[in-house]
Amino acid sequence: MASPETFISATSDGLLQLNGQDNWAAARDGTTAGTISTSSSTADCYGEQGTSGVYSVSRIFYVFDTSALPNDCTITAATLNLYCTSANGGGITVHAVQTSQSDPTNLVVADFNNLSFTSGGSVAVTTTGAKTIDLNATGLTWINKTGNTLIGVIDARDQSNSSPSVGFIYDTFNMSEAASNKPSLTVTYTLPSGGNFFSVL
Repeated sequence: MASPETFISATSDGLLQLNGQDNWAAARDGTTAGTISTSSSTADCYGEQGTSGVYSVSRIFYVFDTSALPNDCTITAATLNLYCTSANGGGITVHAVQTSQSDPTNLVVADFNNLSFTSGGSVAVTTTGAKTIDLNATGLTWINKTGNTLIGVIDARDQSNSSPSVGFIYDTFNMSEAASNKPSLTVTYTLPSGGNFFSVL
């Protein structure tokens, strides 16, 4: 029987931004964020070109302690559950990606590029409210049964390395500090079936 279990993002989740760069490559491929926030109740996700011609990227890092999952379970599905508080400019598609910050309990500016751009699932965001990313087969492999599962959320232009046109289009999502509608990860799994028992008379 499949058993779903939900995990709330840890308070060590956060936002990393690199703003005001002269070109798209400098913003997307930068190694150190210029702005960090680990205590705000919301975070922005974007890949933008400002009206003055500068480029900016904002990435969200979520941390889920999934060590309570049974070691012998088989994970069959998982959803990243987000709550959008602002879909500015009509919003944009966002992708779940795997992050690799060295210390999941302490996000730092040097973690800005500690992520893979391989999509683990996506959702088009055009309005505010609850949003769900169904993790694909790749995303399911990121779930750690013995520790923290690290998942980031990035803008579609950031994920695909597509230089954005001029305009401010971004999504804002709740973080663990939000009073309600906190980010969560729901994992569905099955356990091994019981063995066969024989009685010898």
